[in-house]
Amino acid sequence: MVNKFADRRPDWIEQINEQLIPLDEGEWKQLDRFLEGKQIVLLGENSHWVSEYYTNKIKLVQYLHEKHGFRVLVLESGLVEASTTDFFGNTNLEYAMKNGLLGIYHNEEMAALFTNEGLKDLMIAGMDVQPISNDCSQRILSCVEKEIGGHVANKLKDVEATFFELEPQIRNEVKLAKDTKKQLKQLAEGYEEVISLMENEMQAGVYSKRLQLIYRGIVNRKQWLLVNLKGRFRSGSLRDVFMYENLEWLFDYYKGEKIIVWSHNYHIRKNRSLLLKGLGIKTVGHLLAKQYAHSLLSVSFYAGSGTCLSPYKQPYDISIKNQYHLEKLLMEFNRDVLFLPVNVDAIGKKRPWSKQNWWLLEMKWLGMAPLVIKPYKFYNAIFFVKRVNPPRYLEDQD
Repeated sequence: MVNKFADRRPDWIEQINEQLIPLDEGEWKQLDRFLEGKQIVLLGENSHWVSEYYTNKIKLVQYLHEKHGFRVLVLESGLVEASTTDFFGNTNLEYAMKNGLLGIYHNEEMAALFTNEGLKDLMIAGMDVQPISNDCSQRILSCVEKEIGGHVANKLKDVEATFFELEPQIRNEVKLAKDTKKQLKQLAEGYEEVISLMENEMQAGVYSKRLQLIYRGIVNRKQWLLVNLKGRFRSGSLRDVFMYENLEWLFDYYKGEKIIVWSHNYHIRKNRSLLLKGLGIKTVGHLLAKQYAHSLLSVSFYAGSGTCLSPYKQPYDISIKNQYHLEKLLMEFNRDVLFLPVNVDAIGKKRPWSKQNWWLLEMKWLGMAPLVIKPYKFYNAIFFVKRVNPPRYLEDQD
């Protein structure tokens, strides 16, 4: 079997060489044919902790924004926090990022997105249900009190205070105690009461777009409690379902806009592995692909060498030695950056490279491990970076 695999490599190298688009010099225009008719572009990454993913994604976002009219960027971050924080032109950008985005984005590379003049008209949103900090609570309460009234704002103030008292406890407990679960259920009921009050009030009049975002954020508060009540195993699947629902809500909120989604590869794959299917676990990407197959482009990011960070911010060397790794094959092209479409058939070839089972490294909690997939089933393209480095995190500068 090993010999058969090795024998096919020259053919696969020939196929890939015909299909790849080198981006060393930033030749983004060559991507145009893959963007025709696309309304949603999903940008994945096998690790959140890679500097070059940030820098190249920002370049790609700028190209999509300036040349193809994509005006909304949705991040893997809390919907209400990311969507109601002013990042561009903010004189205290570091504070805004730390209180408006998940910790994975608190780095200098990401800050460059918000200081880029070419992107100042880009609208930032989040799709996650997990909270960032209680900094957003005051904005939420002020808006609710101004547009709906103190009777709803006061009730919301109480549940928000309890929410952020319990939230650190939720994150630190591997298995929730019975008392904690009871508190979460009571808190979910409190949010449900606020949601009902808001719905009754909002049905009677026309309210601002900002209040609509805040309403959705309050729904997400309840959903985050439900995620944690499900336990560690089932919570991951439920989180993806809620993120998908948030995206559907955002598609309606930004009706008519082209949207970029920035997330982990796990969330943007168009298909699920056999294991996930067997367990009944749904993901954002496969749910989107079922609804928007023809208007969606899914691009995964991978690297061939260098160093990234683990989820615990420890240096992690990327080591690819096994011949079954697609990254090892892509390293042979000696390109710093390349774009490889996976839905282009190799005409006349019995065994297209994209229909072969390949190993691809994905970051797990303790480090990287290979995922075995046939690329054509999961992505429209692979964005490959030859060598990478860790991001420069803002807290490291304190």
